[in-house]
Amino acid sequence: KITGTKLTRKKSMSQGRELLLSEGQQLELTMQLHERGYFGIVEDEADYITLKSERRSPHYLDMRKGISFEPFREMLGDMMEDLAHARVPASGFDYAHEAYARVAGTPEAMTSYIPDISRAIGVPLVQPRVDLVKISGNKTPVLGEWNVGDNLAAVDDVVTDGKSKIDLINGLRGVGLRVLDYFVVLDREEGGAGEVQEATGIEIVPMLSLSNMVLTLSEVGAINGVQRSNVVEYLSEYGDPVAKEALGI
Repeated sequence: KITGTKLTRKKSMSQGRELLLSEGQQLELTMQLHERGYFGIVEDEADYITLKSERRSPHYLDMRKGISFEPFREMLGDMMEDLAHARVPASGFDYAHEAYARVAGTPEAMTSYIPDISRAIGVPLVQPRVDLVKISGNKTPVLGEWNVGDNLAAVDDVVTDGKSKIDLINGLRGVGLRVLDYFVVLDREEGGAGEVQEATGIEIVPMLSLSNMVLTLSEVGAINGVQRSNVVEYLSEYGDPVAKEALGI
C-alpha cells in the first residue's frame, strides 16, 4: 500500500470526464495492479501482446491470478462500491442499492470477482452465460434470480474496442434486463468507451485510465523511459484524444 505520495499532474480524466475514484484510491489500485504483475508494460517489441483486435500492445491487464488473493478481491470490491456510489447520482439515485437491482460480471473475466463486488455494493449478483446472444432452447441465459425490467450494474476488467460490451448489453436487453451502468477496472483509451456509448447509449465508467496509470507509474519511478515510450508510441496510433493530450502526444 502506497501512502504519502503526492502527484503533481492534472486531475485524472477518461473520455473527457474526471475519474470518480479518489486520487488516493487510483494510486493504491495502480500500484497494487503493477506490483502484483496484473498490469505490466514490456520493453521488447518481441514480447508485445496480441489483442483480439490483432493489435500488438506493449501493455496488458490480466487479473486472473488475483482471484486467489482474497485481500485483493476485497479491495477491488470496496473500491467498486465507492465508484458505484459516486456514479449513481448521475442517474437520479442516492445509493447504489437503489439504482441497481442486480450486478453482473462479464464472463469470464469478472466471474470470480463479482461475489465480492456484490457483497460490497449490497446488491444480489447474476451471471450471464458466455455468448449470451447465441443461447437458445431451454438454457437459462442469465444464471441467478432476476426479473424482466431489472436495472443492472455490469462489471468488466477492461474496455478496448468495446465490442464485447456492446454484445453483452444487447444480449441482456434481449432477455429483458437493462444495463444502467457499465463499470470497468481500466479504460485502455482506444475509443472503445465511445463506441459503446454511441451504439448503446450506455456510458463506460472506469476505475482507472491507461494514461493515468502510465503517468502515475512514471512519476513514482515504477516504469522506465522505454516502457513509457512504448505506450506513447502505441497510443499515438490507436489512442483516443484524451489519452494523447494527457501524455503530450
